[in-house]
Formats: sequence, structure tokens, C-alpha cells
Amino acid sequence: MGAFPSKKCLNMTLQKIAKLAGVSKSTVSRVINNDPNVSAKTREKVKAVVEAQQYQLNPAARALASHRTQIIGVVISHDMGVLFDTSFYFPTILRGIAQATRDRDYALLLMISDEAEDDIRLARRIVHNQIMDGLVLVSPTMGHPLIDELVNANMNFISADRIPQYTEQVNFVTVENIESSRTAVNHMIKLGRRKIAVIAGDPRIIDTHDRVEGYKLALQDASIPYNPELVIIDNYGYDSGYNAIQHLLENNIEFDGVYASQSTIAVGAVNALLDAGIRLPDDISLIAFDDLADAMNPRVGISTMRQPVLDKGYQLADSLIDLIERKVTAPIHRFLPTELVIRDTCGGIKKPV
Repeated sequence: MGAFPSKKCLNMTLQKIAKLAGVSKSTVSRVINNDPNVSAKTREKVKAVVEAQQYQLNPAARALASHRTQIIGVVISHDMGVLFDTSFYFPTILRGIAQATRDRDYALLLMISDEAEDDIRLARRIVHNQIMDGLVLVSPTMGHPLIDELVNANMNFISADRIPQYTEQVNFVTVENIESSRTAVNHMIKLGRRKIAVIAGDPRIIDTHDRVEGYKLALQDASIPYNPELVIIDNYGYDSGYNAIQHLLENNIEFDGVYASQSTIAVGAVNALLDAGIRLPDDISLIAFDDLADAMNPRVGISTMRQPVLDKGYQLADSLIDLIERKVTAPIHRFLPTELVIRDTCGGIKKPV
């Protein structure tokens, strides 16, 4: 039967390799686990013995030797509907995480919050789980007790968003949401738009607040008064975008531009505008954020601030594994580049004749 070796069996195997290589058992363990604190000469000597003995350490044995399981957890504190039904963001970032774990010979454990589960119980269940070497937090909600639990437990983790109350301590790989949003809205202002609405997503997510903050700064740059009637914060999803436009139209709130803070929201907003007979970009300009597959085949091409979601997922997992293996030191604070992509819903800036 393919049973995992016992700790005694593992120790005997390591001792045999150590004896043949003329080094200590702990040195063999460090070589097997790619510890950088081993000289190149010693590393090659041990590897030669391992290869000669045709020795391969299976995952259970590796965990005993390294005190690591080579499993990382991915926590999404949203319900299943948000994960699979409303946006390509989560599947895309998960694909990037999965690619990195595969490349680094790690396994992935996905944990999704249940609406019925108490937040504190979820946090403690995750932190007390002994089979993970670290965690990736995807779109963590602000104030979620999991953050406090992880910080207090001194556990390796990294976030896809910055965490405001732990800005300096928490590792993150994200994009500069404030400046990217500022750039997007400034583009519409340069096109002559002065009454720009913003449709934002889940208010529990820091990205939502940062993108609205970027919108406000762009208005401030152009000395345009802030109008709270033009700010709609709802949720991520098609209906949020569609309903927001209907709300503006039905309440006779004047607007000549729309900044949709997420791709699926943008598709809903575009369809609501077209259904109302509004021409894009002649009557109203629109720019979205993300540039994911859910915004690629609407009735018109959507201008967008593109963020590298797949690469973000990869770098989150890759950076976490570097932390686990002590190849880097915390904190990791990394901002990935964004790019303004102009399509049908928002033209380019006209050059003076």
C-alpha cells in the first residue's frame, strides 16, 4: 500500500544520506528544503548522493523534515454568488494563485465564507487550522476579525488589498487604486465632462473607498464641486450598474460621465444607458476599472483602467511562498501597474487644431 513513511523511517533515510555525504542530518534537511544557508559545495555534495540513491521526498516526509506542509490557504470572505456569478475577478486571481503554487510545488486550499457563519468563528477556524503554511486574503472586508487574529497569531499571510488599520505591518500585492481612479476620471474631465457619476462596489472593501477617493481627487484637481447625488455605492455586479443608471435617470440627476469602479458594474451601466437611448460616448462618457473578460463583449467596447489581475494572483502566492521559505522578509508592499485602455465608451482627448 502507498502509505506515507513514518517519522522514524524518514529519519533513517536522512541519516543514510547524511552519512554518505559526510554531513549532518540537519544539513541534508536544509538542502532538501532549499534553505539558502548552505554552501554551494555542500549543496552539490548532498544532491549528488540524493540523485545516486534515487531518493525523492514525498509531501508527508517533506513536512516532517521542514515543519512545513507546502499548502497555502486562500480565503475569500464573500458568499458563493459573488465568487462565481458576478465577476471574472475572483476566478482570474485564483488562476494566477494556482499557477504560482503549481510552479513552486505547493498545494492550494480554498476557503470561502458562508453567509451563515459567524465572522469570529470563521477567523478562529482558519487561524487554528494546522495544515497551512500561510494564507492569501482575496478582497478582505474592512474590520473583519480574521485580520486581527492573523496579526496576533504571527502567521504568514498576504492580502490582495492593503489593510488600512495595518498599513505598515500587513503584506500586500495590489494596484494603486486611488491614483489609477484619479487618472481615469481626469481623462473624462479633459474630454469636457463636468458632471461625472461614480458607481462603486461593496462598501466593506478598501478598493471601493480608494476608487471613490481617486474620483474625488480628480474633481478637486479640476475645481469641480463634489455632488453626493452622483456617488452611488452598492455592490459588485451587473444589477448594481444597471440600477444605478436607472436611479440617476428616474430622479432627473444630470450627468455627462460615468466612472464604474468594476467591470461587471460597467456592463450593467452601459446596457442601461443604451436601453435608455443614450449614445456612448457622444452623450455620456464611461470608463470602468479592471478590464476583465466580463467587460470584453458587451454591446460596445468599454474604456477601462486595466489592472493585471492574473499577475496579481501569481505574485500574491509567489511572494507568500518566499515569506514562508524565508527568502524575503516582511513587510511586502507591492503596487502593480495599471493602464488606461480607450474603447468606444470614452474617446481620446482631441488635440487642438
